[in-house]
Amino acid sequence: MKGIPGLVNSNVRAINIHSLCFTYFIHPLSYFMKYYFLTLSLFSVLSVSASCPQSIYIYSQADVNSFTTDYIGCDEPIQLWISGSDINDLSPLNSLTGISESLFIAGTNLTNLSGLENLTSIQGLYLSNNPVLSDISALQNFTQMDILFIDSSPFLLDLSVFSSLQSLGTLNLQYNQITNLSSFSSINSIEEIVLIGNTSLTSIPSFTNITQLSSVSFQNNTSLSTLNIFPNVTHISGQLALFSNGLNSISGFNNLEAINILNINNEDLSDLNFLSNLKLISSTLTVSNNSLLTDISALNNLQLLRSPNISNNATLSDCCTISFLQSTGRISGGFNIQNNGNGCMNYIDVFSTCPDEDADGIISSIDNCPNDFNPDQSDQDFDGVGDGCDNCPTISNSSQADSNGDGIGNACQNNLNINVGFEVSDGDLFVDSTYKGIILKSSSGNCYRLRISDDGQVESYHVACPN
Repeated sequence: MKGIPGLVNSNVRAINIHSLCFTYFIHPLSYFMKYYFLTLSLFSVLSVSASCPQSIYIYSQADVNSFTTDYIGCDEPIQLWISGSDINDLSPLNSLTGISESLFIAGTNLTNLSGLENLTSIQGLYLSNNPVLSDISALQNFTQMDILFIDSSPFLLDLSVFSSLQSLGTLNLQYNQITNLSSFSSINSIEEIVLIGNTSLTSIPSFTNITQLSSVSFQNNTSLSTLNIFPNVTHISGQLALFSNGLNSISGFNNLEAINILNINNEDLSDLNFLSNLKLISSTLTVSNNSLLTDISALNNLQLLRSPNISNNATLSDCCTISFLQSTGRISGGFNIQNNGNGCMNYIDVFSTCPDEDADGIISSIDNCPNDFNPDQSDQDFDGVGDGCDNCPTISNSSQADSNGDGIGNACQNNLNINVGFEVSDGDLFVDSTYKGIILKSSSGNCYRLRISDDGQVESYHVACPN
């Protein structure tokens, strides 16, 4: 039995005409009661007609053309999937005003998205493998979005339609021919950015308004040679992965302090100076296959590092940073060092070429007091000589000249503001300096400075005897 004309679609069952006749003519006394329930039933039918299925799948241009009759009154589906090689016109979808969750457009022959101009809300937008798509200006009404994914759309070069976006959860662009991301420069909030295989991409905006991220992954963007991005980000809760790009200069991330996973693999990168403020890598560090990398000293400021992997960096011959981090107890878990330059070929190579004469955790080559224990490397007069061994710690005197050999530098010798010491014949002597102490002369004529370590142990260091 056919349904009532105008009320029939795939979601409405046919209404039995015999039942209607029986209700109205055979049982007139129950007319009003039945009419009430019939009215309620018809209202329900209309409601079903105006609702949208949870997911709508469109596989052909014919499906696009029949959308308004197949889904009567449906103007805001939850999810809409559009995929079909013969689809070239979305204008029949101009009744749509929003997508509750996600819109997927993949494998079509669309050149533009005309027909979607009335969309004002969406959570996720996925544009994948649309080989002739070049114009998405119809998507002009969005200021926020959870996910923007664009993949394998070689003719889609203009993303200016997204210049009004203020908030974006994930930006994921893969295997496109875009040259820049300037359209996203006004974004105030973003959680994750993934850029893979965009071989024409040469520049990325700084995103100065962003302070925290969940993940950053740049891979195989071979024309991306410089990176000045996220200068105010302090924490990345997930990973920072820079893998096989054309990067030779990175000046962003200069305020980054904490990260979970760090993966650096770029053939043209020579140093890691952009990480000089990094204090914590809570999971893993991988620095590998950086053929021009020579300097990893920026990692000296790390307070905790887990499971570092330093490998296959052909020109990296100085890994004393790893020796320093290990000797000061800042590395947790095992680590892998192999196939780098001479001096950094393996664990034994590193620790045999990175001596620490005073056992303060600072290798001698960068220790400002290589023969005196001073782990904090304090240098209050900034003369390059640490306070722990400076013969005039408050006046710059990098030469450490001491003409009379009394242990007091010439720069301080006649300065009345410098306390040059005194004798105590009765009572206690208090030395208010963690770097100075009491100098005693041995029976053989050698002099030693006595100091107290943090755990109360007496330490002695050979010094020149004062006159």
